[in-house]
Amino acid sequence: MSIETQLREALSARADEVGGSVGDPYARVSGAIVTDRRRRRTAALAGVAAVAALAVAIPSLSGTAGRHTTTPARTTTQLVPGPSDPRWGSMATWPTRGSLASDTAFVTEAGDRLATGDQNNVLYAGEVGGRRVVVSWSLSVGTDSRTEQLHLGIAPSGAPAEELVTSVAEGAAASQDVVLARLGMRPDSPLLVLTTPATRSGEVSASARVNADGSATRTPWQRFDLTDGTGVIDLRNSPTFLTRVKVGEYDGQATGLVDGVGATTQPAICLDLCKDFDERFVAATTSGVAQQLGVSADQVSTTLVYSGPADAVVAGAAGVTDATDGTLRLVVADSRVGDALLRSALLVHSAKDGAETQELLTSVPLDTREGQPAPFVLKGLLPDAKQLRYQVFAPGAAQVQLVSDVPSIYPDSAKVTVTRDSAILTTQGPSDVESPYRVATYDASGALTGTWPLEPPSRNDPFDTQP
Repeated sequence: MSIETQLREALSARADEVGGSVGDPYARVSGAIVTDRRRRRTAALAGVAAVAALAVAIPSLSGTAGRHTTTPARTTTQLVPGPSDPRWGSMATWPTRGSLASDTAFVTEAGDRLATGDQNNVLYAGEVGGRRVVVSWSLSVGTDSRTEQLHLGIAPSGAPAEELVTSVAEGAAASQDVVLARLGMRPDSPLLVLTTPATRSGEVSASARVNADGSATRTPWQRFDLTDGTGVIDLRNSPTFLTRVKVGEYDGQATGLVDGVGATTQPAICLDLCKDFDERFVAATTSGVAQQLGVSADQVSTTLVYSGPADAVVAGAAGVTDATDGTLRLVVADSRVGDALLRSALLVHSAKDGAETQELLTSVPLDTREGQPAPFVLKGLLPDAKQLRYQVFAPGAAQVQLVSDVPSIYPDSAKVTVTRDSAILTTQGPSDVESPYRVATYDASGALTGTWPLEPPSRNDPFDTQP
């Protein structure tokens, strides 16, 4: 090793917990976050699928009876390899960083505790905010598979590695060069950033606000510094699912590794479609939106827009398995938070062997400039692949129609009478490109009362959390 290299590495040895200060841009959040999740899961009883994924619960990390503690690691000088070191080329070979990195016994035991694969590596081990935090990478190789994961382990300060609780894991790739871990679900929970030493800073936009047209405006970007590619960033008024981070080539949400401390317990719904299903759904939606926005539940007012049967043919075309067997129930609710209006929709298929749910919308902002609730559309491609079938839910409308922006190619549908708040319509396409259709609603006299997009325009990235 040359004298230059030794000097560079000596100068790079410093405390890794950098408190990159971020401003306090908003006292109140008026937005929410969702990615386009069209997941399905089967269960007899569960919480609302649209919000259950928000609360990552972990066992309590305080007051453990009979817990044995270890003496905190002595402060030692940690030499981090320079940016050109080949070990930074893969997470499989990243050196361990953090205030506990030099405690080799703890790191070894932590690696064993969090190990899930054939190959494992502890990327970070440190004391942060009175707790021990460990991030590890693993690789599992099967006959026809290769699975990489990141793991976040948390324990009380001074606790032995055997008390680490894996609060969450996410998919990874060894070639990635950024790991983000949100250390709690409260809006002021810190963010742990791990990257290669060549990256010395990043930016964070803490939140977003919703505009009257359903679009979102992000809070100003704040710069933070990294030391040896590592930093613990202090955040304020930054709900987990609204936080957007730029580090190196990464630009997006910080929701992969999220410690569950601060998550609220979501009210459960009954997937066997009990008598008070609607009330449970409203309560669970209210709680979930509040968790997403980082506000109290009493700041969220949720109204049921539709609750009733869904057409089995449409549901089957939309992906519901064996839709003609059992009971289909669609629930749509709008939650108002200040000037923002956010829509959630859940499709439940209850059958003898359990229940399947589809999260159709989760807290997606709507345009509030219209006087009546926007219609909700469930659609799918029929088995013959020649027609699209729609069920338009439009409470208050007398008739609905699908009108085309290019009628010479894709003709308008017929006007259909709304019965029990919904109507069935069909078109000839398209199925593989952006739809040219909009929903038109009419009153009893036949007068047009509004035109609406088939889906909220912002549903795929409603709060600008992606580039």
